[in-house]
Amino acid sequence: MKKISILMTGFLVITLSLLTSCDNDHYGPAPVDVTANYSNKLSNPNPNLILTYNGETMIGKSVDFSTVTGETAIVTLYDILPGEKELKMASIPLSGDEEGYSFSGSGMGENTLTSFRYEGRVTKGQLTLNISNLHMGNAELWANTYKLPTVINGIKRIVVGDIWGDEYTWQEVDGQVLNASCYFYADIEASESGATTQTWGNAIQNILSYILPQVLQDITLRADGNITASYSNEPLSGLDMETIFGFLSVPLTQDMITPHIANRKYIPSPKGFANWHQKNDKFILKLNLANIISQIASDKHIDANIINAIIDAISQMDPMKLKELLTTLNQSLNNDTLGFLININDTSFKALFNWLTTGIPMLVTSKEGHTHIYLDKEEFTPIAKLLPDLSPLVISMLPEDMQALGSIISAFLDGISKAFLSPQKIEFGLELVQSNKK
Repeated sequence: MKKISILMTGFLVITLSLLTSCDNDHYGPAPVDVTANYSNKLSNPNPNLILTYNGETMIGKSVDFSTVTGETAIVTLYDILPGEKELKMASIPLSGDEEGYSFSGSGMGENTLTSFRYEGRVTKGQLTLNISNLHMGNAELWANTYKLPTVINGIKRIVVGDIWGDEYTWQEVDGQVLNASCYFYADIEASESGATTQTWGNAIQNILSYILPQVLQDITLRADGNITASYSNEPLSGLDMETIFGFLSVPLTQDMITPHIANRKYIPSPKGFANWHQKNDKFILKLNLANIISQIASDKHIDANIINAIIDAISQMDPMKLKELLTTLNQSLNNDTLGFLININDTSFKALFNWLTTGIPMLVTSKEGHTHIYLDKEEFTPIAKLLPDLSPLVISMLPEDMQALGSIISAFLDGISKAFLSPQKIEFGLELVQSNKK
């Protein structure tokens, strides 16, 4: 009996020592030394996150890494995948060594059903994370390269008033714009109000469809969520007040556009400045403000503290703080666009800020090979209300010999604003066709 007791005691001692040994052996650094938030935000003076997104460096982000046992980890991605504000991945197996832990696996977005691969390495004071093979939910439907359509004219049912303006009727009229790069639709009645909305709507559709081909050649919605484009930064041509106001009565034709795009050069935009995702059956367009602001800062000698503070204001969802900082920034830049932003009223600025931080919700429809990406009445209303305030910005962008027409331009924008706010239903955006190139 004594021998059995000694054997049992020895067995318990060995078992406990093995358990203790296993509990203290993490096959790597102590978990507390690597459990942390890792960030490469501009406001972080000591960035400790190296993040790549489908091979492209991504900045302005943060990741939580947490492990208790050194065997598995929890990794939380903050606003890295389009449409995923916070994505937590748990029970990730770790492979440890003397310096750190390595991990890899597959993940999926909770809101967007985006699939992806991840590979990472964490050491004391640094996390390296590579996210690859991204495939957005609904990529099969939307991911493609789109080009601007050729303007097509033909017979269209429109509201026509009599010579005295007393009676308005629907009539089939030839020569009207059926397809163009700017998409516009308004649910109107055969009335003076309906005719006014139709006139201004057609005018803005004509003007933008005249300008867009000079600026944009194609847009690519990539399967990984990136949006890129082929664009031209050459000066606009053929743009004068006679042409602009002529579009109030004369429909646009492709022959008006072709001479101005025949010899234009288009260049590819960089990745990482804009992305897309689907949410509640809507197409969400979101700008990567951190990358955009960083690019501006790299091109000009701007106080890094101001840039960092701007990024913080955006991440903290503080529109009034951002407006204050943009005012300070523009004292150095004297930029017309920034000048417009800081001078609009606080309500309008908050609406724009919400778009910039959460994304622009748009609808997508396809018909006869043409894809419409547009804002509905609810989403377009804040823009329509802003149009009269755009006068100083628009005037500053015009050639010097046209800037004297400021009062006419103000009246033009005011008329468009009122016309666009009156219909119960309105759709305004882009009309695109799928290109052969992917």
